[in-house]
Amino acid sequence: MIARDLGNGTRLLVLPSAKWKTVSVRVHLQADLDAGRTCRSLLAAVLLRGTRRFPDMTALQRRLDSLYGAALGAGTHKIADVQLTVFTLNGADPRFLADTPDLPVQAAALLAEVVRDPARAGRLLVPAYVATEKENLRRLLRSQKDSKAEYAALRLAEIMFVGEPYGRNELGAAEDLDGIDAERLSAHYEDWIRTAPLDVLVAGQVDVEAVAAACAAFARGRAGGPPRAALPPRPESGAVRTVCEEDDVRQARLAMGFRHGAVIGGAGHAAAEVTNGMLGGFPHSKLFRRVREKESMAYSVGSAYDAGTGVLTVSAGIAPGACERTAAMVREAVDELARGAFDASDVRASQAGIIRRARGAGDLPASRLVQRYVWSLFGASYAEEEWVRSISSVTGADVAAAAGRLRLDTVYCLRGKERG
Repeated sequence: MIARDLGNGTRLLVLPSAKWKTVSVRVHLQADLDAGRTCRSLLAAVLLRGTRRFPDMTALQRRLDSLYGAALGAGTHKIADVQLTVFTLNGADPRFLADTPDLPVQAAALLAEVVRDPARAGRLLVPAYVATEKENLRRLLRSQKDSKAEYAALRLAEIMFVGEPYGRNELGAAEDLDGIDAERLSAHYEDWIRTAPLDVLVAGQVDVEAVAAACAAFARGRAGGPPRAALPPRPESGAVRTVCEEDDVRQARLAMGFRHGAVIGGAGHAAAEVTNGMLGGFPHSKLFRRVREKESMAYSVGSAYDAGTGVLTVSAGIAPGACERTAAMVREAVDELARGAFDASDVRASQAGIIRRARGAGDLPASRLVQRYVWSLFGASYAEEEWVRSISSVTGADVAAAAGRLRLDTVYCLRGKERG
C-alpha cells in the first residue's frame, strides 16, 4: 500500500492492483464516540443529497451515470473507540473503457466535491435536506429497537462498556435529533471537516500521481490532526453482570460478552479467532451442534470475535424461558475448549473457514483496502499470506489457552412479558 501525506491531517492510501475490474475510492473521517456522533451520522446522509455543482440527487445521479454508473454511498461505523464516517465511490476500471482513461481521477474529484463542497442554501446546509435526513435517521434508530437481535447487541454493548466510549451507538441517539437544525449541523460540519483526521483510500489500477493531484482538494483549508489510535486500555472483568429485560417478543434473545484482550495484530489474535470459530463461528462449532442441533434450545446461535476490543460475544435466539439454561450451556462450551475437550479436526475446520474468508476478502478491492486500513489503526500491517500462516500455525494447545483467557463479563437477556 502506497501512503502519501497530503498535509493538514489528510492522507492518501493507494492499493494499486491490476487484479480487479473496478476502482474503489473511499474517504474515512475519524472522530471520537462523543456527543457529536449524532451530527456526524446525520452528515453522512445529508452530504449525499448534493454538491454546489450538482445541487440535488437528480443532478448528482446524472453525474454518476456519466461515470459509467459509478455508485456513491456513505455510512457510519465504529472501530474500537473511533467513529468512522465513510464515503465511497465505486466505478469501472478505465482499462475496460475506450474513452475515459482518467475515470479514477474524475471519481476522486467528485467525491471531494461531495465531502468538501456540499449543496447549501446561503451559508447553511440545505434545511430541507437536513429535515428529511433527520427523520430518516430517527426511523433507522427506531428500526434498531424493532430488530430484537440488533437491539440485544446494542444493549449488551451499553451494559458491558458502561462508562467507555465503545458502549455508545455509533449512529447516535434519537433524543439528540430534536436539537439539531440546519444551523447547528452546518457549524458542526465546518469544524469537523476542518479538524478531523481524513484518509482517502483508493484501490485499483490507477495512476498514483494523477489521483494524488485530484485528492489534494480534500486537504485544502484543513488543520486536521494525525490519525487516532484505536487501542484504548480495557478494564479487567469483575463480577459478572446479568441483566434481564422484558418486551413484547415471542422469541427471547440472549447476548453474552467475554473479555479476552487480544487485538488486531497483537499476540494471541490468531488463536482468539480460531477459538471463536470453534465456539460459535461456523456450523461445525460447539454451540451450533449442541445448543441448536442436539438440544434444540436455540433458533439461531453463534459467536463473533471483535479484534478491535478484544471481546468475544455470543448471540442466540431462543425459546421463552431458556435464557438461564442456554447461558449455562455457553459457559460449559467455553470450559470444554479451555480443557482441550475437542478434536484436531475441529481446529482444522475453523482454520479452513477463516482462511477462506481471508481469501474471499482479497477478491474485493474495497474489502482488501479496508482490511489493511483497519490494521494500520492498531499499528499493525496486514498481509494475507502472513495472516494465513498465523492462522495455520494455531495449535490445539493455543486454542485451550485462548479459551482459558475468556472471562465472562455480561449476560443480557430480552424475554417476553409475563402475562397475568
